[in-house]
Amino acid sequence: MVEVLQEPKSTVALLCVGEPDGQGALPIAPLFGQPLIHHVIKQLEALGISKFFIGVENVPGALLTYGDFAKSVGLDVQFVREPQALAGQIDVQTRVLLMRADIVFSQKVLAPLLNETLPFICTVEERPENENFERIDLNNRWAGLAMVDRRSLEGIAALPEGWDMASSLLRQSIQDKSRFLPIRQTDLQAGLVQKLNSAADLNLASAMFVPHRFSDASTLENKIFVPFAPKVATLIWGPHWRRTATEWLFPAMAMASAVLAFADVTLGAALVAMLAIFAALARTYAHDAEYRRGYPDWIGVAAWVVLIAALVAVLQMPGSSLADAAFLAIALSASSRLDAYVAGHDGLQMLSPLIIALALMIGIAGGVADWAARLLILAGLAISLYRLKKHDEANTVRN
Repeated sequence: MVEVLQEPKSTVALLCVGEPDGQGALPIAPLFGQPLIHHVIKQLEALGISKFFIGVENVPGALLTYGDFAKSVGLDVQFVREPQALAGQIDVQTRVLLMRADIVFSQKVLAPLLNETLPFICTVEERPENENFERIDLNNRWAGLAMVDRRSLEGIAALPEGWDMASSLLRQSIQDKSRFLPIRQTDLQAGLVQKLNSAADLNLASAMFVPHRFSDASTLENKIFVPFAPKVATLIWGPHWRRTATEWLFPAMAMASAVLAFADVTLGAALVAMLAIFAALARTYAHDAEYRRGYPDWIGVAAWVVLIAALVAVLQMPGSSLADAAFLAIALSASSRLDAYVAGHDGLQMLSPLIIALALMIGIAGGVADWAARLLILAGLAISLYRLKKHDEANTVRN
């Protein structure tokens, strides 16, 4: 009786490491304090894959240590040495995402590929600049990623020990006439797919695994911070105390700003607030690198509340009431959010936190902080209205 393969219902990942003394050393090389393979796994987990197999002929100590760590944080990670071990754990409704662990992909490239329903092999063109990729025919090289089904896995299950699992599974998938899905050369040139050849390439690939939620935002502080972000990440992902310090630096500076503001040291409060804004960005970067996105960050929220309280205290100038200061602070914050909404990625957000802090410093120095706040609100509203008008005009032209 011929077995009818059903439509795959789930996907597992097979990350092929290879020999740890060759290219296999790259997946266990440290990046932000964890092996590179950890970042690949967390990237795939964010895309909906929850079970991971690491294909390796010999398990080095560093990889064993990582396996224990992965289990301690709730990751389903297992080591497999031969196809038979993997085939025994895969049913007919499960497909396998085969990846070489020394080739990394951006989430932008991976996400649509995981939505493909039929088996496929990702390829890159036969070009001199792509010669580091493995050749699979006269016109194509393997991009290091393929989606295979149970049929292809069973095809190599009878191979003797010593055969490279990734190459064997790839060849079987080609024999099973899986589709070729070419990776666009423009994506390769943009660094969205990278073949890592040495540990020096790890820093180039860091952007693949740390989504910069603020890298394309149009605030002044982001534009200043982002060029230094990789170096900041390297500092953060050192000893554990650095991560702890990064975690608490923003709340501590927000509190210091509030204390100075309520003590009428308003210029110092505004200066510390500026530093707190950069500490908040570093904290966001650290959370992204730890893949803590999506978890409530009550400490961060509380710190921003404290910073807003400092803003109220700064705006309560001699002769003004607390109600006036609170109104200005709320209006300034609301105008900032509106400005962020309409600015998008088209230009600089005029009411970013750093610009607000700079304007208030100048206002404090001149004794007119309340008027500086009023001017910021009016300017922000005027610019937002102008941007909305231009946006509506652009939509009218397109329609």
